[in-house]
Amino acid sequence: MGLISQIITLSKEESQYSKAIHGGTNVLESREFKYREVLDFSASISPINISSQILELSQNLDLSQYPDPDCVLLKEKITESLKQYSLSPDNISIGNGSTELIYAIASAFLTITDTLTSKSLIFHPTYGEYFTASTLQKAEISLITPHYTNPGWEWDWELAYNFIQNHNPNLIFLCNPNNPTGNYFSKSQIVTLLEKIKSASSILVLDEAYIDFVTDHQDLYDLVQKYKVILLRSLTKSYGITGLRLGYSLANAEITSQINQYIPPWSVNTLAQNAGIHLFSGNDHIQTGKEIIDKSKNYLINALTDLGYTVEPSNANFILVKVSSAKKMRDSLILRNIIVRDCTSFGLPEHVRIGIRSIPDCKILIEAIHQVT
Repeated sequence: MGLISQIITLSKEESQYSKAIHGGTNVLESREFKYREVLDFSASISPINISSQILELSQNLDLSQYPDPDCVLLKEKITESLKQYSLSPDNISIGNGSTELIYAIASAFLTITDTLTSKSLIFHPTYGEYFTASTLQKAEISLITPHYTNPGWEWDWELAYNFIQNHNPNLIFLCNPNNPTGNYFSKSQIVTLLEKIKSASSILVLDEAYIDFVTDHQDLYDLVQKYKVILLRSLTKSYGITGLRLGYSLANAEITSQINQYIPPWSVNTLAQNAGIHLFSGNDHIQTGKEIIDKSKNYLINALTDLGYTVEPSNANFILVKVSSAKKMRDSLILRNIIVRDCTSFGLPEHVRIGIRSIPDCKILIEAIHQVT
């Protein structure tokens, strides 16, 4: 579909379930390339590897015991770190990654009945699991698409306000900063949206999986008690522990209680809970990772621009690069043991997404792109 400022309500055929596509390689692809070690630029996570710290934590854990199904100690630790916002454990849901929480939210607020159709509004292009979670609940899905400004994208906020007021969707999914476009929406934009839709029953799901990588971002914790909003956070992105799976959400107590009904017992294992407690006890991993990312990002932007590519503006720890064919670029680079994200599944077949890694890794990527250009 062309990306212009519009809202598209999908037909039942268009909103059928399909598994969301993600970056990285799968086992079958790895077998094809004989499990060669690759540089993975398709994942957008912290470049600081803290695996050894987390594994050290596990040495004294008794894994013969069930994990705490309510994650009480982790919730208390998160509450302690946010004490200036007067939040409590009743405002927190913990999930096996923030994606599990997306499905719990969809289950809680997109009701399946024979007479009532639930509705989702998704700011698109974006993370595919919002769409997939909505399809599982048989929701009517509407996409608000942006205008491509060459470079970059802009959404029509007035169009969004009017649609929400007129159609009252159950859930509104907005990724901030947005994956894959990198747009960061300011606190004033978010508050204006929440004020405009205050009379509607809609809940805004604000996915902040990449927020820790945004320079001078504004915290939104003070909005949790005032508005119908769910803040989603991903520790796996911020700390580079995607293999562990850990995320949390913040919302008012009523919304949180409904979400928690749809989180399976023991979904967050003992190691993940203890890792979260450790990470919320204070460290400089995020800041150190961000400093590396900022330097590497500037290097990549300059190097890719010198090679003649258009690099879209991005406030996140990834960049979108306009190429002639995303599939062709990915296929060419994987032969050189490098993976980038083909953005065709986002509706952007001419773009690849590149997660920011260390400068030595980025230099290897640039040399490989130079070879295939």
